Amino acid sequence: MEEKGKHIHDYIQVISKRKVVIFTFFLITFLVVVIVTFTATPQYLASTKVLIEKNESNPLYGGYTYYREDRQFIETQSQIITSKSVARKVVKNLDLGKNYQSYFPDMQKGPGFLQVVTAKIKDFIKSGSKIAAQDKKEIPVPFDDEYEVLENDWISDIIIEGIEVRPVADSRVFVISFMSENPIFARRVTNEVVKAYQEELLELKTAASGVTISWMTQKADEEREKLRQSEAYLQKYMRDNDIVTIEDRITVLPQKLSEFSSQLSRAEARRKELQSIYSQVQNATSDSSASLEAIPAIVSDTSIQDIRDSILQVQQRVTELSKKYGPKHPLMISALGEQERLQKKKKEEILRVINSIKNEYELAQANEDNVRNLLEKTKAEALALNEKILQYQVLKREVDSNRAMYEALFSRLKEQNVTEESQNVNVWVVEQAQTPISPTKPNKKMNILLGFILGIGGGIGLAFFTEYLDNTIKTPEEAEERLGRPILGVIDRCSFGKSGGIGEELVSLYQKHSANVESFKALRTSLLLSSPDKPPQSIIVTSMMPGEGKSMIAANLAVTIAQAGQRVLLIDGDMRKPRLHKLFELDSSLGGLSTYLAGSGAELFYQQGPLASLFITHAGPLPPNPSELLSSKRFIQMLSEQQPKYDIIIFDSAPIISVTDSLIISRAVDGVIVVTSAARTPYNVVQKGLKLLTDVNANILGIVVNGFDTKKYRYYYGKDYSQYYGKYYGNETS
Repeated sequence: MEEKGKHIHDYIQVISKRKVVIFTFFLITFLVVVIVTFTATPQYLASTKVLIEKNESNPLYGGYTYYREDRQFIETQSQIITSKSVARKVVKNLDLGKNYQSYFPDMQKGPGFLQVVTAKIKDFIKSGSKIAAQDKKEIPVPFDDEYEVLENDWISDIIIEGIEVRPVADSRVFVISFMSENPIFARRVTNEVVKAYQEELLELKTAASGVTISWMTQKADEEREKLRQSEAYLQKYMRDNDIVTIEDRITVLPQKLSEFSSQLSRAEARRKELQSIYSQVQNATSDSSASLEAIPAIVSDTSIQDIRDSILQVQQRVTELSKKYGPKHPLMISALGEQERLQKKKKEEILRVINSIKNEYELAQANEDNVRNLLEKTKAEALALNEKILQYQVLKREVDSNRAMYEALFSRLKEQNVTEESQNVNVWVVEQAQTPISPTKPNKKMNILLGFILGIGGGIGLAFFTEYLDNTIKTPEEAEERLGRPILGVIDRCSFGKSGGIGEELVSLYQKHSANVESFKALRTSLLLSSPDKPPQSIIVTSMMPGEGKSMIAANLAVTIAQAGQRVLLIDGDMRKPRLHKLFELDSSLGGLSTYLAGSGAELFYQQGPLASLFITHAGPLPPNPSELLSSKRFIQMLSEQQPKYDIIIFDSAPIISVTDSLIISRAVDGVIVVTSAARTPYNVVQKGLKLLTDVNANILGIVVNGFDTKKYRYYYGKDYSQYYGKYYGNETS
């Protein structure tokens, strides 16, 4: 069996098929990257190296200093360096409120539009609500120096966004960098950030006092007393209410409640189901036995079904005998007696099924009552235990909360007492920042390389995503696998022009040797071999949607079969938008299918086709009710009259999804050929149409894939196989 997994040819085929998408995405992406790279403002990066040591001199560990990698310490120092207070100190020390514009003379003084919008959004988020905004109005007007700091906060935001802190691996050195359009400004800000960071550390150390330790000591004493009282009360409550036993029981009750609830749901569902059936039986009992036989529960009984089949057979036998013998003939008397006996037996079986339904209903009702009683009893027991366990859980949570609070305060107090005087952070400048000579961004070579890779990779990804979203028929093999129907033929789209003229669409008639001519011959062979006993005498060629080429397929198939010497009648059954009279240049003013079905003619009118054995009946005048005409007895009569005259009758009909004409014809003919259009017909539409045909018991012979582009799938089929026909036949045409 052929392997169903993906092959490398499948991926190459997708790339070849979607090469326009890939190239377009690549071109747009690459051009955008190139334009952005060469129009971006150069950015200069100035860096300084500082040594930051955490002094962990602790008497508890012998009084020596050691260093270890501490992610929390590293992140803390990084946050301090990039904090608002450090940035404000840089602005103040460099007097950027007055000198900032001198570094950027081309820049308008003050914050840009994006910075203003960002600040407004931040203020809106921080406001929180109207109450917070109202509280904000009550804040007094700040002093002049504070107002100046707030006024220059947009410069602080620029500095914070440009600062980068990076610890050097396996060392205590940090690299502090700042990027800006002005290299001198970048150097000055970088060096000033280090000084502002040192000042911030000194202020944090000075702000520490003994107030924290005093407050923590008092709070720890209060929490210790609360913990002692709550533990004593919890112990007394557990002893008085035997909580240990209750805990064991409370763990079992939820399982019992869940189990009884599930059982009750199933019992109720079963009781309602049987009650509905029993109600139908009671209502039908008062009417007649015929009403009882219409109940699904009785009809589905195998014994009754067997008896009904036997009754039908006996009735058929009585009907046949009544045509030959009278009612007193021994065979008639025997058959009627057998019929009466079966009718009596059927009534007995129906009565048996009714009694069985009644017993099942009563048993289901009793089972539901028992389960409901058990559930109510378990709920009552759970409610009784819940009152005691609820109070126990409240007391236990209080004890756990008091213990956690006390332990946290006590641990923090001990740590504060031991480390308050010893902790310190030492900062030394290892390397001053220098004025950068060349810009760091944009890296043109890297950006162009990334744009090339992103364009290619994104284009291929978009191609596969587009292929994933494409739900149309692609290849005959895939269509046969997904639809579960045989592929009778594949018609290449490359041989047809856009005008749709007679010389272009009737290739079987006007071309001697070509890929499409051979395709229609292959379709003829598949059609004649589609039935195991004999070829179908009447078929319908239809499609799911308009414009899929069903009329062209029907016309060329009729020509191909007629070329084999068989008498063919081609009927245009599409009485809404007929095309066969245009393809064969017939006189549409003469009578056609609609005139015959409407009763205007005694015989079906046909015209001689381009071949001696090909006869064509066009649709005739467009009627207001095509479906009613096709559903008439006259259509069945016409088909039975014409079948002996021809080897095969081919109907061209309307699309299945649009109207019901094809479904009506499909019930009367021997087979149905479904025409689909490659890269156009969705699978869900074909599946819906096939289901409609299956629902009316139509004989689906197979599917024809029209407009299949072999050039796009040359990795499946090699080069365009029409070239092979050209090489073999020398491109000879009639």
